[in-house]
Amino acid sequence: MEMGYSILEASPFTKFPCFGLACHLGVLANLPTIGIGKNLHHVDGLTHTTVRQLLEAKENSDADIITLKGRTGFVWGVAMRSTPDTLKPIFISIGHRISLDTAVLIVKMTCKYRVPEPIRQVIKYLVLFSAVNPVSFF
Repeated sequence: MEMGYSILEASPFTKFPCFGLACHLGVLANLPTIGIGKNLHHVDGLTHTTVRQLLEAKENSDADIITLKGRTGFVWGVAMRSTPDTLKPIFISIGHRISLDTAVLIVKMTCKYRVPEPIRQVIKYLVLFSAVNPVSFF
């Protein structure tokens, strides 16, 4: 069975534009990849505070998605309210072999809660696995 795309939970915006973890792994595996993050790292004039202000602005009150364009004009990705009742956005960036519009569409289709369902299921599995198989690194 061949995967169609991969969603990675990592910092979607790095100081190296266009080559974060999702892009790197996408290139290595030759798969379309999407970067998802719950936190925004300050980059190119974008801060958590400015993004929060954009989302709370009256003209964006009905918007689910805000394009994140930095001081340089570079589009880093989007901040998206994944559910109607959430105040905290998730941050989406392209990884490899995928457009930002397609990445947003896939993430929207997989969000039942704040975090996309594939990532939630992996976290759920890892929590169960680590409870059954404790690992000591010391």
